[in-house]
Amino acid sequence: MALVLALVTVVAVVLAMRERGARQRLDAELSQLAHHDRLTGLPNRSVLEAWVSDCLASSRRHSA
Repeated sequence: MALVLALVTVVAVVLAMRERGARQRLDAELSQLAHHDRLTGLPNRSVLEAWVSDCLASSRRHSA
């Protein structure tokens, strides 16, 4: 009985790890689609706006 319980536990852990890996891959794909052009793969406007905002903030901090 203990062996069966151990086997079930191992299978449950493996399945949970697979699901977590699949979720991480999906999150990465969604992030790519949200921030890059599908045709060219180049960063889109939201990435550019964030980059410009970061550069301006950095410039303000270092020029004071």
